[in-house]
Amino acid sequence: MAWFARAAPSGPPETLSPTPAATPAQSATSGPAANPLGTQEPTREEPGAVSADEEAEIGEGAGGSSAGVADPDAPPAGRGAEPTPSELRRVRVGNSEGQGANMRREPSAASERVKVVRDGTELDLIGVDRQAEGRTWRNVQDDTGAAGWVLSELLLEERVVGPRPTPTPAPPQIQVTEISSPVGRGEAATLTIVTRPGLRCEVRVLLFGPAVAPRRGLEPKVADERGECSWTWTVPDETVPGAWRYAVTVGTGDARVSREVTFGVT
Repeated sequence: MAWFARAAPSGPPETLSPTPAATPAQSATSGPAANPLGTQEPTREEPGAVSADEEAEIGEGAGGSSAGVADPDAPPAGRGAEPTPSELRRVRVGNSEGQGANMRREPSAASERVKVVRDGTELDLIGVDRQAEGRTWRNVQDDTGAAGWVLSELLLEERVVGPRPTPTPAPPQIQVTEISSPVGRGEAATLTIVTRPGLRCEVRVLLFGPAVAPRRGLEPKVADERGECSWTWTVPDETVPGAWRYAVTVGTGDARVSREVTFGVT
């Protein structure tokens, strides 16, 4: 009978390592996964925090012009449906910590400030929103007629308050810019006014000594593109010295507006 011997292994003895237990997969609700790259996670603002850009538009704190970056997927605060010509939408000033909101002439933090609107003030939306400097601005008007742009973050509770009223134009104004008074008899008198461009303008004497009032030079005119109307006429030699009242009238029909001016005749 033959005997065979087993050859010893030539290398170091083989060792067996225990198989690690499988790590259970982390569920979606168990918390955020670790950052494998070790990069810094972006910080999140606490709810209700006021950004530096918003603070610049709160009350007397205006003056900053740095632009904030808005989340493109999130609608701007206070943003709703755009106003239409047939309905009146209204918003209320808020989120300003009691300081009020700046109303700007144009949608920009660097634009001229029209006024500071107090917290709780209701404003009418009079135009579509505008995007400028990375923020949303809303075109608003208050009860006094002051109009401008306010950051949407400072406007709350958009609501429809009824049909948009038909705007009624303000009555024309008459501003006297030149008057030759006193003026001597037989001399040229001049009267210049400024009103709304395109309006019919008339001037006539209310009280006059002679039987015939001066007509040449006092014909009706139409205000030019600057709203200016001017008349020059000769004071009759027969005019009694003293104060003479002239009526200036602009417009037509129910929209007529009149103003008296006084000439001193020497």
